[in-house]
Amino acid sequence: MKKSKLKSLKKAERKTAQKDIKTGLLTAITEAAAAFGKGSKKLNKQIEKSAKQLSKILVKDVTIDKAALQSKDEEAKAEKILKETTPAKEDITASVS
Repeated sequence: MKKSKLKSLKKAERKTAQKDIKTGLLTAITEAAAAFGKGSKKLNKQIEKSAKQLSKILVKDVTIDKAALQSKDEEAKAEKILKETTPAKEDITASVS
């Protein structure tokens, strides 16, 4: 696999990891804030901003396995080839009507 392709796959994996971390933090902090009192728009906005910043910091320490990315890419290529080579099944009941 080319180095540029691998780099873009790693970047995409980091983005998905960051989104997952952000949503997890957001729900946990929002639930904790709701337990202590009524929330506000300003508080929710601050929670979102803080969750985004913290997720950026946490994602920097995440390591992504190159071998796993390569196997995912190979599986995706194999599925694509199978879809292209397998003829589409025709709907027999549609022609009977």
